[in-house]
Amino acid sequence: MAEMSWEIRGVQVVLPDRLIPNGIIRTRGERIVFVGEADGAEDGAAAENGVSGGDLPEEAWSADGASSSAEERPRVIDARALGPDLVAIPGMIDLHVHGADGADVMDGTPEALRMIARALLREGTTAFCATTMSASEERLVRALRNVAASFDAAPASAASAFSSQGGAQADGRAPEAIEQAGDRAPEAIEQAGDRAAEAGATLLGVHLEGPFLHPARAGAHPVEALRAPSLAAFRRLNEAAGGRVRLITLAPELPGALELIPELVREGVVVSVGHTDADYETVVAAADRGARHITHVFNAMRPLHHRAPGALGAALVDDRLTVELIADGVHVHPALFRLVFRAKGTERVVLITDGIRAKGRPDGVYELGGREVTVRCGRATLADATLAGSVLRMNEALKHLVDAGIPLVEAVRAATLNPARALGLDGERGALLPGRLADVVLLDASFAVRMVWVRGRLAHIREEEADKMANYFTDQST
Repeated sequence: MAEMSWEIRGVQVVLPDRLIPNGIIRTRGERIVFVGEADGAEDGAAAENGVSGGDLPEEAWSADGASSSAEERPRVIDARALGPDLVAIPGMIDLHVHGADGADVMDGTPEALRMIARALLREGTTAFCATTMSASEERLVRALRNVAASFDAAPASAASAFSSQGGAQADGRAPEAIEQAGDRAPEAIEQAGDRAAEAGATLLGVHLEGPFLHPARAGAHPVEALRAPSLAAFRRLNEAAGGRVRLITLAPELPGALELIPELVREGVVVSVGHTDADYETVVAAADRGARHITHVFNAMRPLHHRAPGALGAALVDDRLTVELIADGVHVHPALFRLVFRAKGTERVVLITDGIRAKGRPDGVYELGGREVTVRCGRATLADATLAGSVLRMNEALKHLVDAGIPLVEAVRAATLNPARALGLDGERGALLPGRLADVVLLDASFAVRMVWVRGRLAHIREEEADKMANYFTDQST
């Protein structure tokens, strides 16, 4: 079968450093091959200021936007038919999410991971780190083995649970039917609607949040599950995860933590300072030893004081440290969004959700780390009013940043390229540039997610789009 190709026209394209007001994105197989500005012609030809190529040959495309082979002509979507002011951004990457849609990583089941992956896709998140809670080693091992099993599954197919690269897949028949339908593609899309046109966000690995946390800053983590940092304990957990721990949160002031940090770095793990009562000097010492990340800045750490800057002071002024930001207006006041961007610049802010199983569900009582969490009006708390994760969606977080005055390009970068860079994946993900994976999200002016592509495959169509699809989807093979 020929590689699937797409052309998305009539959108504002967000690049890492600028906007293309009337843009075109072309994909072939899993990769982006061209991004540029339309010249206003009906055939969607690209102007000279486009960028193309990467690892893929530009000559695969003719001047009128069609591929050189009739079998490889792209399916074309003119986004202007969906409504005004649609924006194309890279798939968002959530490095810190515990759950969604009733499921939690700590459930330790394949179905839980599938539910999370599908739910994240609906908010424009195309890749994520499965984030754990502090728990007994037995429970952590069970959850981590479940993640490892997802990477060991059979290669991707329409019915596989996870791809060999870790990308979560749902049933998959509807997207595949759409892409194979040829002349009948508009009809296939119209029939598929939103019910099954979802695959899932790609699972990148594990964010081990705990158990090496300070009891005074445990937040929603059960204090009885916390323990002293230990290389042996970490290796047992990472072995259970199949070596897939990509990020670990720890408190550097705990005995043995500073000595552990360089060992973790040598094993390829990004070390994040969080749930910490450390002073300024200890966090700087952690950065000296290789820590490069801060878990949910402002939250679960010693606050700023003008004579004792604390962990927060180090997080804001040390340029070696990238900070996570929960932009829900609950964990951090919107006025401080601007402070974070001014202090850290455009390259060192990573947007996260810290989402829990209640995300995407109605207000009510849910479970997190074995404890009851009450969700009311967008706020998730324990019985003592301690914040317990969030129900924030990434597209909502993006909107909150822009509403607070953060320029769109900077806000998008915080949700895409910066998290990719934090994990060393920026050569593959996080930017709409030729050669990168074709993870693409279409947002409308209200930041609602309209369509999502994962690795060049149409993975999600908003339910309301089903009746419109036949009007704007054009199969170029006819």
